[in-house]
Amino acid sequence: MGNYFLKIMADTNGNPSSKRWFALVSFLCMIFTLFADIFFDITVAEYLYEGFVWLTIGGVIGSTVEHFAKRNRGKEEVDPYGYNIGHGPIEKVDEL
Repeated sequence: MGNYFLKIMADTNGNPSSKRWFALVSFLCMIFTLFADIFFDITVAEYLYEGFVWLTIGGVIGSTVEHFAKRNRGKEEVDPYGYNIGHGPIEKVDEL
């Protein structure tokens, strides 16, 4: 169960996705403030709750965009000056 949860919170490369963790923490804070307001009569400012909602929405949208973004698989990215800016160390590329 724990391994499955960590797999869900990882990006396509298997690294932890900060956007997904950020959205999860923001969602838990949103739920906590909602329950504090409803069940314990602790007055929570409306802007605080809306802030957590927008942070959660932003994290989910960012994670979705990250998931569906086209990736440059197997190709090297080269800047206009001829340097390899893909994954790995930056090195000069002789031919474009």
